[in-house]
Formats: sequence, C-alpha cells, structure tokens
Amino acid sequence: MIAAFDNPLLFGLLGDEKMATLLGVEAELATMLQFEKALADAEGALGIVPAAAASAIGRVLDNFRPDISALRDGTARDGVMVPELVRQIRHAVGEPHSEHVHFGATSQDVIDTAMILRIRACIDLLEERLSALVVAFADLGHRFGDRPLMARTRMQAAIPISVADRVTSWREPLVRHHERLQSMRRSVLVIQFGGAVGTLEKFADKGAAVRAA
Repeated sequence: MIAAFDNPLLFGLLGDEKMATLLGVEAELATMLQFEKALADAEGALGIVPAAAASAIGRVLDNFRPDISALRDGTARDGVMVPELVRQIRHAVGEPHSEHVHFGATSQDVIDTAMILRIRACIDLLEERLSALVVAFADLGHRFGDRPLMARTRMQAAIPISVADRVTSWREPLVRHHERLQSMRRSVLVIQFGGAVGTLEKFADKGAAVRAA
C-alpha cells in the first residue's frame, strides 16, 4: 500500500520535498553520525578517551557510509538501529580505537539527539518561509494598502475596508507563528545525553562538560 505522501501524483499536493528530505532516512543516519563524531570530539578534548582515538573516529565518520541492509537486519533483531550502526562504526575504526566509539552513550541518546538535530533544521526551514511571507505581505500592504476593498460576511458584501486591513489579517498570524517557533528553540531543542541509566555514570565529574560540548 502506498501512502498519500509517497504517491508520485499526490506528493506535489500533500507533500513537501524539502521537509521530507530533512526527516528522511538519510538525514536520520547523518545526524546520528554527527552525534557520534561530536561525542568523540568532546571526549577527546576532555581527556575521557585518548585524543588519537577521537581523531581516528572523526576521520572515519567524515566518510562513513553504513551498510543499509545490515542496519535493516539489525533493527529487526535489536528493535533500534543504533547497536548495529555502532558495530559498523567500530569495525571501520578498527583497533586499537574501536572500543572508544560511542563511549558512555546509549541508543536513546543517539536517537533522541539525532531527532532534535533534524527538528532544528525543520524549524530553520519554517522560519525562513514564514519570514519570506511576512516580508511579502508587508510589501503588498505598502504598495496597495490604501486601496478600497469590499469586506464580506457569509459570502455577502458587508462594509468597505482597505487592502491594508485584509493583508494585516493575513500577516499578523504568521508573525505570531514565527515568534512561537523561536520560543520552541528554547524549549524543544535540548540534547538528550544520559548514558545507559540516565546518570552519565561513566564520566564521573565530566558528564556535564561532555553534554555542554
């Protein structure tokens, strides 16, 4: 069965190609790898793992391409893709640094933070689009705002208004939506990093520093 968003004829009406790309499988994998690289960099900088290990992991992840077929099988086996993804990264990194891949993290840290990174990209896109619409409506009001327009109620002519009145009613909700997106950045874009049981037990007193990095 093909969903409406996958239908090549309906996608132009119901879908959003840019948003679909930001939320697709390739983006999911890319943000998971971004998490693993940032984790290794932070741990290397703080002396939690050897600097040489962090560098080796970073070099591998810069050009790493996971085996999708193996990820599919691993997800069926483990319930999530992260264990198989980490196994593949460790294999690519090799000895003596493979044991430092994913050090101190858990699958949920990777899954949730990767999702937040994708949500951030979606918010960026929505803010860009809303800003463009707000500017366009402001320009429309500036150029034609003083022209008369007949308002309607229940599909009947009501009272005369101006183009500015109508355009303002379109523009102001978009301004509020833009403000809400900015508020969401503060409340939603929060990293998930707690380790196996949520206590960052492998980092002693450096857990907060790793999270902040």
